[in-house]
Amino acid sequence: MKISAIAFDADDTLWENENHFQEIEGEFCSLLSSFGSKEDISAKLLEVEMKNLIMDPRIRTRN
Repeated sequence: MKISAIAFDADDTLWENENHFQEIEGEFCSLLSSFGSKEDISAKLLEVEMKNLIMDPRIRTRN
């Protein structure tokens, strides 16, 4: 098997920014509050983020 990509989990490099991400997500949910609850909007946001990762050809699993 030829290795075409290697990925690293670099979340630790973002730890100090996590509070900012959470704050902005909260503001995003507030802006969309007329369309659903914070929990529903956050869940949909995560769903779209995961879908976008799968669509990225650099990340997609190749058979």
